[in-house]
Amino acid sequence: MKLHIGKEIKKKAQDKGWNIKTFAEKIGIPYRTAQYLFEREEISTAQLLEISNKMDFNFMRLYKLDSERDQEFQDDFEEFGKAPEGFITMSLTLNVAGRESTFGQLPKLIQTTKEYAKGLGFKLI
Repeated sequence: MKLHIGKEIKKKAQDKGWNIKTFAEKIGIPYRTAQYLFEREEISTAQLLEISNKMDFNFMRLYKLDSERDQEFQDDFEEFGKAPEGFITMSLTLNVAGRESTFGQLPKLIQTTKEYAKGLGFKLI
């Protein structure tokens, strides 16, 4: 899954109790620019570093974590591709509904599901 940096910045601002107006004032940008920034999937490195400094949070780290998750998925996929004969492969789609604020718990839900599946003898990749 591709990292949506605008959503990550918005979430961190909300965690700090900042609304859009407060965020714009703290970062030093117009209100409309702040609104637009939250919608953007990508921003410049310079802008991201400035926001990181003003919010006291290293957003660049999120890209590293996203990259590590991609590699972990690829490693799992390659390992699964070498599974012994007789294994059955199945694709599942998971539709999740909930408040936007709860979606931060989605990785925990997936990890718990993977662990439960492993206990039953399945491997989720």
